[in-house]
Amino acid sequence: MLQLKQPFRIVLLAISSSVIAVFLYAYKWLAGTFSIKDLALIAAMFAVLLFMVFMIWNLRTVKRPDNYILEIYNTLGEEDDVNFRKEFKNYDVAVSYMQMYRKMYPHYRFVLVSNSENSKKTVHKWLE
Repeated sequence: MLQLKQPFRIVLLAISSSVIAVFLYAYKWLAGTFSIKDLALIAAMFAVLLFMVFMIWNLRTVKRPDNYILEIYNTLGEEDDVNFRKEFKNYDVAVSYMQMYRKMYPHYRFVLVSNSENSKKTVHKWLE
């Protein structure tokens, strides 16, 4: 089990007890003002709002790749070294070039990948 240092435990205890006290005071005030059905609706709406805030917060922290690489394969499935533009900074531009190349050269297959330093190669789009 993770052992926390004493000052951190005290701060954590103070914050959690303060949150509980605020919740109890708010519950007493709300119970005197609203009915149980209203409280349930308010709690459900608050839960949905809290969920949305956490989802927005998590989506902000998603790291998008810095560059995209277009891999080109011939009809035998071997990677081909054709003189096309292969490195892109923007996903939309890479997909646009990929679709243009697909119309111009129907015998090739195109794979859009990103290769960041801390993760494996990720395939974003595949056109056959």
